[in-house]
Amino acid sequence: MAFWNRLWDGLYEKAKERNTLSQPIQDNSEKGYRPYFSLLTDEERVRAIKSISPITETGQITDIQLAYGVRVESEQLVLINYRVITEKIPETEKMLYHRHFIVLYGERYCNAHYTSDNEREAGELIYSVPEIFTKDAYAEKLYAGPLRAAMSFYRLWPMHKAFEKACKEKQGVDVSLIIKATRIMLHEDLEKYVKEQKLASMLPQLKAVSQPENATRTQSTTQSAIAAQPQTSTEKPVQKPVRKGPDIVAQLNREKEYVLALCDRLEAKYGKAEFGAPATENVITQWEEAKQITIPEDLKEWLKFSGESKLKGIPLEFYPIAQFRKEQDYVAIGRRENTDIGFLIENGRYIGIEDGNRKNLGQMETILRFWGYDAKELFAEEELEKLRPVIEEYTFKMEQAEQNAKVSSSIKDAMEYFFAKHTIGSLKKWRTYPKCPVRRDIVNCGLVISEPDRDGYYQWKPVEATTHVDFKSMESKLGFSIHQDIKDFVTSYYYFMLGADIGDAGINIYPFLPTTNVEKYILDSFEKESYAGDYEFILNGQFFQLGGGCIGGDDSFIIEVNNKTGEVLAVEYMDKRHVKIADSLYDLFMKAIPEWYEE
Repeated sequence: MAFWNRLWDGLYEKAKERNTLSQPIQDNSEKGYRPYFSLLTDEERVRAIKSISPITETGQITDIQLAYGVRVESEQLVLINYRVITEKIPETEKMLYHRHFIVLYGERYCNAHYTSDNEREAGELIYSVPEIFTKDAYAEKLYAGPLRAAMSFYRLWPMHKAFEKACKEKQGVDVSLIIKATRIMLHEDLEKYVKEQKLASMLPQLKAVSQPENATRTQSTTQSAIAAQPQTSTEKPVQKPVRKGPDIVAQLNREKEYVLALCDRLEAKYGKAEFGAPATENVITQWEEAKQITIPEDLKEWLKFSGESKLKGIPLEFYPIAQFRKEQDYVAIGRRENTDIGFLIENGRYIGIEDGNRKNLGQMETILRFWGYDAKELFAEEELEKLRPVIEEYTFKMEQAEQNAKVSSSIKDAMEYFFAKHTIGSLKKWRTYPKCPVRRDIVNCGLVISEPDRDGYYQWKPVEATTHVDFKSMESKLGFSIHQDIKDFVTSYYYFMLGADIGDAGINIYPFLPTTNVEKYILDSFEKESYAGDYEFILNGQFFQLGGGCIGGDDSFIIEVNNKTGEVLAVEYMDKRHVKIADSLYDLFMKAIPEWYEE
């Protein structure tokens, strides 16, 4: 890994010499947070996938396995590009490019993006930097500057085009293709640089050999003689250095328990799963020594559980070790339906091969997990039928709430109508109440109704708000009156994050919990930032921040409530745009379609 980092650093310096980077980026480089290409660790990749899973397609999750991005030196900040959305402006025929990123910082992550009217050097960048990085001067200096520099660097970096080309041509990780694509672009420069770096790394050894001291010469000669001795075929292959990341064996064992329970459930309809005798440590070691190939640790663990296995329902088979086949740069170890499964000899990652095309499968735990997801769908109709009485109950609640809301025009009744639809959608789609990840410190807030599932998600229900709110005190601090709709909204219900569509906009309404400091929540929700557009109410902080929004693929919108009129707007500060999405909060909850809900 150190060699590759030196390689990318060297190429970066070459790029600077060719003036392929803009002057601002060169200036940023001198400040000590120079961006450079780096492979992701397993832990970072998992966090990245979790971040984009709710908002993207499977193909984009697969592409993230390529792990191309930039890591900001001297800062715990990683930037990963995962999609580009193009938009054509009808009035000007101009094309806009919205490049979306995942930002990993410390143990957390968030989204960021930039918009440009040109993919390359021309055109001004409009950045969307998460609020977490701009809320105070320290965070601004620590993260916002490096983040903008990294996004600029990514656009102007001469090699990222080659990596994107490789990403489009292959769904999984193919290091040889990536290197080939880079060589094509840089011609002989990369090969020359690699040779130079290898030679540079050997210089200390060459100097040591040329030393006149007898002891040094004798020692070097002895070491050379030992190195020159032919290796016997019985020698155990050199173990690759272990990368930091999650405990893949522990993950596999947790997933295995779920798989076994699911196999028992599948048995009546699809037949008994077949698990052969465990492979011994000696058998595994003998195969590794004979083939000079290291078997991944999680596959060893599976073989020690079952030397051969066949799962039913959605057919998944792992061969006995004697039937493992070396194919090009991978070893075939099993099959799922029409897809062969193998692991790459170079790094132990699992791939699926179908009609000559490859896709990255992650780890053994991931292979079993996706089999479990698909196998569970075989019982979808059966589980849905069991929930039929509950769905009918919520359907009645929804119809009743709709009637009440139309008569009363009450925001609380409109929210009750929305929540009923929200629950019905989740029950029909996932056969559970709505789910979300919950921090340990708020798991007992009164909304959670289940134990966590194997992904750490809890089922929850909204609860009527009971906290007394002193609006007069807050209005005194704000210097203006709070709109009645906002007062009704914050005194109606407690809930976790709500996702929905209304018109062309996708929205996420921020959670409001029984543990929330209501006064701080309301005061902080009235933005102090100036919009400086043509909607004058925003100039004086007279708007209430409700959540985030996405329109036309641009997820940098903030959902705001006009404190003077009660209108709900999607506001994009960088581009100084706003779109009215509802006449009022009542209108919002009556017309919004919760995620997963279908008419």
